[in-house]
Amino acid sequence: MARPFEKIIDINDLKEPWKVSVCVHHKWSMVTNNKEHLEMIVVDKDGTDVHVIVPTTYLSAFNTMLNVDHTYTISNFKVAANDLVFKPSCHQYMVKFTGGTSVSDVDKHVIPPKITHFTSFDNIMTGRFKKDVLIAYNVSLCTISKVSMVNVSGQLSLHSRVYFQNNENSQQYPFHKLLSKAIVLPLNDIIKLREACHECPKVARDDKPSFMCESGHSTEA
Repeated sequence: MARPFEKIIDINDLKEPWKVSVCVHHKWSMVTNNKEHLEMIVVDKDGTDVHVIVPTTYLSAFNTMLNVDHTYTISNFKVAANDLVFKPSCHQYMVKFTGGTSVSDVDKHVIPPKITHFTSFDNIMTGRFKKDVLIAYNVSLCTISKVSMVNVSGQLSLHSRVYFQNNENSQQYPFHKLLSKAIVLPLNDIIKLREACHECPKVARDDKPSFMCESGHSTEA
C-alpha cells in the first residue's frame, strides 16, 4: 500500500521518512569551499514552503531533473533545524537530500504557484519584520542618477535585472552595471537612512536639512 502524502507544515525532525508533493518555487546554486550545491524553495498545495538543500554529492543526480514551476513527489529525505543566519523560508525546519532520497511523479500534481508577498516599506521602517528571514520588497525607480541597492543578507543576484525610467524613455541595465558604485548595507542600517548624497554613494546623517554626507557634499546642492 502506497504511503500517503504529508503536508510541508507538518515536517519535523521527530520521525522519518517523509513523502510530500511539491512545486519548485525557487532554485539556485551555491558554492562553498569551491564545492557547488543546490538549494530550492518548494511549496505544497496549501501554499506552505520549505528550504531544500541538495548536497554536492547528489547535485549531478538531481540538478537537471528539478526545475522551477514543475511538480514532483519527494520522499525519504533528512530533516534538520532551520538554523541559518538568514533564512529563505520561515519554516522551522529544512530539508536535506540524502542517498536514499527519491524524486518522482514529474508534473503529475496540480499545485498552484506560490504568491510572493512583498514586505512594505512601512513595515521595514518600523521594524515589523523577521530580521533573520530574507524578505522581498517592490519599488519603482524614477529619474535616478546614483543608486545604492541593498538587501537583508548583503548578497546581490547578478542574474537579476533592474529597470528604471523617466518621462521620456525606459532603459534596461544589467544589475552589475547599475551596482558598479553601490553600497551594500544591513537592513537594520537601511531604516536609519535619512537622505542620500547626490554626488557620491555615501549617506547623509544630519538631523535636519541641509544634510551633509561624510564626504562634505550638501544634499541640497
